[in-house]
Amino acid sequence: MSNIKQKLENQKSELINDLMATVTIMEEIWSYHPENPKKVDIIVEYDKLKQIKVDVENEIEEVEEQLRELIEVPDSTELDNQWANESE
Repeated sequence: MSNIKQKLENQKSELINDLMATVTIMEEIWSYHPENPKKVDIIVEYDKLKQIKVDVENEIEEVEEQLRELIEVPDSTELDNQWANESE
């Protein structure tokens, strides 16, 4: 009987999670729904997201450049010395 109860409790928990996810999506969609008197202009919002995307991509490039500057590349003499020490 306990096993059945556990399965039902798990099923209920999954259903509650599904319901919460559905309500979250519904709330997001409502903000653009034609019947919503305070609806968001989807074209304006999309344009904002495009700009955010460009800004994030640029920031990623800046961080990558900083990372590249921090990478130390040993010259060939250092590598030769390392290999010589390892072979001893």
